[in-house]
Amino acid sequence: MTFSFYQQVVQALRASRHPLLVLLKDVDADAIGSTMALAYALREQGATPTIFCLAEIPASLFFLLDPRIPFVQEFSLLDRASIDAITVVDAGHLGRTGIEAELTELKNAGVPLLNIDHHEMAAPFGSINLVDVNASATTVLVYDVLKLGGWTISRDIATAVLTGIIADTGNFSNGGTTIRALEIAAHCYAKGAESRRIITELYRSKPFDALKLWGDILARLTKNETLGIVSTVILQEDFVHHQIDDESTEGLANFLNGIGNMRAALILKELPNGEVRGSLRTTRDDVNVGALAAALGGGGHRKAAGFTITGRIEKRGNGWQVV
Repeated sequence: MTFSFYQQVVQALRASRHPLLVLLKDVDADAIGSTMALAYALREQGATPTIFCLAEIPASLFFLLDPRIPFVQEFSLLDRASIDAITVVDAGHLGRTGIEAELTELKNAGVPLLNIDHHEMAAPFGSINLVDVNASATTVLVYDVLKLGGWTISRDIATAVLTGIIADTGNFSNGGTTIRALEIAAHCYAKGAESRRIITELYRSKPFDALKLWGDILARLTKNETLGIVSTVILQEDFVHHQIDDESTEGLANFLNGIGNMRAALILKELPNGEVRGSLRTTRDDVNVGALAAALGGGGHRKAAGFTITGRIEKRGNGWQVV
């Protein structure tokens, strides 16, 4: 990634007065951390950012939000005429926002669409694309943009950036942990980032019913010795039975990734809209789960990726099948 792409992003953000910050439907800590860091910086310069997300923000990430920054879930409620810049972070592809057609229309009308990401993508969708697959998290790229643009790294920005880094490196434990990520994390700590709050919300706040749900899911764990893959499934009826939402399964894929002597881990989760989401993880350098996810219409990184397909999960013999 050349220096000029960072400069283009800085220029577009500095020129914006009413930016729209768009989150993907299945928002995670890196996406919301990146978005909030940008939102705080834009407020600092006197702009009025608005955040859009079709889905609910997971409760574990509420601590990053700010009531002073509008949060909209219906595109029809936006003042489209006032939008002078759009940012989409950590999405992989524009379809994951749920409003691809609407954003493409704005882009074609001349509104700059900034795509900031660390996922591999076949066809970057922005009018400006800042994509670096070697970055540990998208918040790393956002941090570098803010430093280059001269924005102050406040405590709120530091907390948002550090959240993305901790989440995507598995608390500095996986192969995505780079020297650059550690340098930025150290700077965030120095700026007063709420590191204890981040760790508590991401890793130490599982409700009792969530752990019971995990028990049911782990009881379905199977191992394919030929392929070297461990897998399990999450059914919609699980959430009904335990009276808990699907946020409670966050972190399960990374947990399974710790199983030894396996090439990869796969979780298939039923969605309420008749689709199945797959999450793939690996710790091995000779396995590229991103390529497998891409073959199924998804994407991601070599060691963490996902995809969504139409269907439902059914029990077949001793295993499970998407039908």
